[in-house]
Amino acid sequence: MELLLIFSLAFALAGYLLPIPCLVLAWRELLGADQPEPVKPWRRAISKTAIALASAGLILWFYAVIRELLGDYSYDASSAVVGRWATSGLIIVSAFAESGFRKYLLLAAVGLFFFFVSSVGDWFI
Repeated sequence: MELLLIFSLAFALAGYLLPIPCLVLAWRELLGADQPEPVKPWRRAISKTAIALASAGLILWFYAVIRELLGDYSYDASSAVVGRWATSGLIIVSAFAESGFRKYLLLAAVGLFFFFVSSVGDWFI
């Protein structure tokens, strides 16, 4: 039981701490990319798509955090359901991004997923 509590707390903290810094680092990589090695065009398109989707997910994250602080956000809210499903897909899309972005995008997507799965409503212990 203690192990489950520790995992729940770790997932909840990761949901609050990972998304913003990882997305900032991903944007820094995108804007400062010198392209020293040739990148396939489809990987570049997936990277830009993943960073745009992660940014949209961060907007939904801000909305959920504000509503949670006000005390009227539920695990059953439609935005929470959309957040869980969307971040699940974002993890898959981020896995195919360029190597420079991949680690930051995956960490941001996993952080968003942890937030919407374990931090919202009744799941946070």
